[in-house]
Amino acid sequence: MSLAVLLKVVVVTFATKLAMGQEYDLTASLWEESAVDDSPGLFKVIAKDSEGQFPVEEGWQLMEDENPLLYSDHFLDQFLDTPEMEQDFNEGNLAFVDGTDSIFLSLSGPDQAPSGSVLSFTCQSPPLHLIYPQMDLVWQLTNYSGEAVEFTINDSIEEEEEMTTEISLIADKEDQMLTVHCSLVSAADNKSASIDKFMQFDVQCKLIVLPRNF
Repeated sequence: MSLAVLLKVVVVTFATKLAMGQEYDLTASLWEESAVDDSPGLFKVIAKDSEGQFPVEEGWQLMEDENPLLYSDHFLDQFLDTPEMEQDFNEGNLAFVDGTDSIFLSLSGPDQAPSGSVLSFTCQSPPLHLIYPQMDLVWQLTNYSGEAVEFTINDSIEEEEEMTTEISLIADKEDQMLTVHCSLVSAADNKSASIDKFMQFDVQCKLIVLPRNF
């Protein structure tokens, strides 16, 4: 395929469709193909060690010098955010590595939704600053009618290569069914891509057991 020809490629993959209350996996991406591969990936900057070598951790690989991203101002500006880092990179003291695995996203939560109970859901992903092109983490909750359901975003926990975000809500029997979406969505205006996870539950009425009169 000639790089001079721009083609829009749509790739839609459906996988891991499990029973009610389990995680579904839906990945959809729409990208315009060009000389620079704009498919989302994981990247970070590393420095030389005391022996003058670049220590590459498992799950990462050094980017080849001919990689077009290394000549993209948009890419470099995201990771080399100070003049000192730019200088060190130009002098060969810093290097880029890219992740060898696909961007991960997982969603976990309860397997039941009793009416009136507090439900918490957790989404795990890479830290957003490691993803290029940039993506945003988006939550969406809807009921049986497709209407939005209110929820609270709790504090996020970010480690070196993993971010955990949690939300909570109160199950309401009037919603009948809850669908919880956690998505990584492209932040670019002219391109769209998403990695989505969702869980679905029937909201159950609480069973009240009355004492038997003798």
